[in-house]
Amino acid sequence: MFNISFLPRNPIYVFNPITKESAELPYFTVPKCDVPYWVDEGKKTDKCLSGFGYYDSAFKLVLVIFTTHNYDAHIFNNEVQILSLGSTSWKRKKDIVPTRLR
Repeated sequence: MFNISFLPRNPIYVFNPITKESAELPYFTVPKCDVPYWVDEGKKTDKCLSGFGYYDSAFKLVLVIFTTHNYDAHIFNNEVQILSLGSTSWKRKKDIVPTRLR
């Protein structure tokens, strides 16, 4: 399951509605953004896909963060960050997602 949104803020929380337990996740790294200073905060084009799933005997949270590389040409960098629940740090991979998703 994936959700497209603006860049999330630290901290991120997960909540189990059955057990009513919640947990604060370790802070993720916000990639550097190359947007000109004159662009209004509300018009910045950083976006984030997020997903939650189960793989290799662990629940994982995935963030795919797109940041502006060339604002005028609408070219974006991307970074995938993966957190296995119970881990204390995110794994990071840069530019592994195609520039255009269809």
